[in-house]
Amino acid sequence: MRLPGSRNRQLRRLARAVEQGRGAVETVLGLPHVLAKPLIERHFGTQAHPSSEAFRETGREGAWHLPAAAPEFTVRVEAGGDGRITLGRIDGHGIAAGLLVFSQWDPNEPAPVWQIRLEEPRGEEAAALYERLVGESPPTAGTP
Repeated sequence: MRLPGSRNRQLRRLARAVEQGRGAVETVLGLPHVLAKPLIERHFGTQAHPSSEAFRETGREGAWHLPAAAPEFTVRVEAGGDGRITLGRIDGHGIAAGLLVFSQWDPNEPAPVWQIRLEEPRGEEAAALYERLVGESPPTAGTP
């Protein structure tokens, strides 16, 4: 698929932002709060925000909102009741709306397994970005 120059540059920029978000998530995915918190604070400084002060202290039932490499995305890692970071999410907004990139930590998998989905409503570049990241056209509505 050959795209006009400005659109191709935009898709490259968005794809790089997704990759940077994945790198940020992989920094702490699977770690217990006692290890993840200092790493997040050292790596991201004041750009990382906990979902609440209680979560900052306990690491239970909340999320860290991490800085995104582009305004079209939000990046967060979530922890459950045991205080371990178990989910990383990159959500698209604006022209990337509907793109969801995520990894659920699995103690039996040594490396993160990333999944990419398109949800409705979709931004104008979400499907093209999906195709660029996955290497194939997105599934049509009604197919997994």
